[in-house]
Parts: sequence; structure tokens; C-alpha cells
Amino acid sequence: MTLLAAVGQAQALDGREAGLQAAHQALNQLGSAACTLGVVIFPHRYEAQQVVNGVASLLGPMPLIGFSTSASLTADGMHPHSVVVALLCASEARAQVQWLAGFDPGSPEAAQQLAGLFSQAPGQTALL
Repeated sequence: MTLLAAVGQAQALDGREAGLQAAHQALNQLGSAACTLGVVIFPHRYEAQQVVNGVASLLGPMPLIGFSTSASLTADGMHPHSVVVALLCASEARAQVQWLAGFDPGSPEAAQQLAGLFSQAPGQTALL
């Protein structure tokens, strides 16, 4: 299995533009590779929905995970006011997004929801 990864980071006046620029940088490093998953890290000064809108406007329906933080860390160092987008491309992997409303990791309902996800795809080997 071939695995490719690329990271882009950008700063802008608003979250949408920063997300768009960071995604563009990451995509430029990958050429025509089809990506499986995107990871979006952004500073709390940007609204999450704006950042996601910017990233998704370029990446389309690719599954994304993300979080806000006070600073992002890449191989180039610390980026306190930047959006960072990491793209993962794997020839034999797939990713899908699930939303578990009201998720509480200690609840029996959460365990049932996760078990249900595994039963829908018995060949699935990992769940993040």
C-alpha cells in the first residue's frame, strides 16, 4: 500500500481564506493523488465553520477531522496563528465520517453506537 502525506499552513484575515490557502498548499504537494482523509488544525481565533468551509470548498466531500488549538506544530516549527491542513492519501484505505450525537465516552449508549458501527462493516480493521 502506498501512503502519501502533505501539510499546508496559512494565515489570513478570516478562517475561510486561511483554510482554503492551507488546503491549496497541501494539495499542490500531492499532484494527482486521491486523498483519503484530511486533518484540520486551527487557532481558536477563527470560527470552526469558516475554516471547514474554506477547506471543503477545495477538497470537496473528503472526510475531515479537526480541532482548535493555541498553536499548531509541523516539521517547519510552531505556527500560533495558522490553519494547518494535513492530507493523507493511501491506495488501499478508505475513510468515512460518523457523527455520534451526545457522545459520552463513559456511557453504555456510546459503546452500543460504536459496536453498531463495527457490525455494519465487519471487515473494518480500525476505528478512530
